[in-house]
Amino acid sequence: YSGGSISLYPIENGVLGESIQKLIFEGRGPHPKRQIAPHIHQVRWLPKTYGFEGEWLLATDLGTDKIHLVKMECSSDGEAVLHHIEDIEAPEGSGPRHMEFNQRDRILYCLTELSGEVLVYRISYENGKPEFQLIQKVAADENNAGGSADIHLHPSGRYLYTSHRLQNDGLAQFELSADGTIQKKGYTQNQIHPRNFLITPN
Repeated sequence: YSGGSISLYPIENGVLGESIQKLIFEGRGPHPKRQIAPHIHQVRWLPKTYGFEGEWLLATDLGTDKIHLVKMECSSDGEAVLHHIEDIEAPEGSGPRHMEFNQRDRILYCLTELSGEVLVYRISYENGKPEFQLIQKVAADENNAGGSADIHLHPSGRYLYTSHRLQNDGLAQFELSADGTIQKKGYTQNQIHPRNFLITPN
């Protein structure tokens, strides 16, 4: 987090080996205290069900207002190699933190920590790589406290949830439309400082 990098490790027989690569990112955002350097919060593989050619990784960078698009390929000696392809821009000062995928509609939902919004990107595949179009921006944090944390889609694909901290701590609830866009439906207060959360199988 503090270094703004992605490290690649091999796994053999369940054992983690020594790091074989590190991608180091640079830059900053407009927030004078919280965006003075890259702060990568999460990495997620683009779902294989999308049918896109190649192995694609997304990394949210709170410090630079970017989502890094990375491709993994195999070198001539059979080792995996990461290539930083490009950056998906988020609104200035928003601070992208965590991501969730809507596989039915090929949509990426990104929760921003600083602005407390859900960014909705439609994903397509053009010129040999994924393309991301920002189609919606919805306020999730009712108090604009700068502490939005986690995001998860309900297994039914009908609802999206986000967690928020620092003020009015709780969970925001959204309902998905037929095209994958979202509408805010409610907010539930809970115990202090919620970060990650999970939806139980039942």
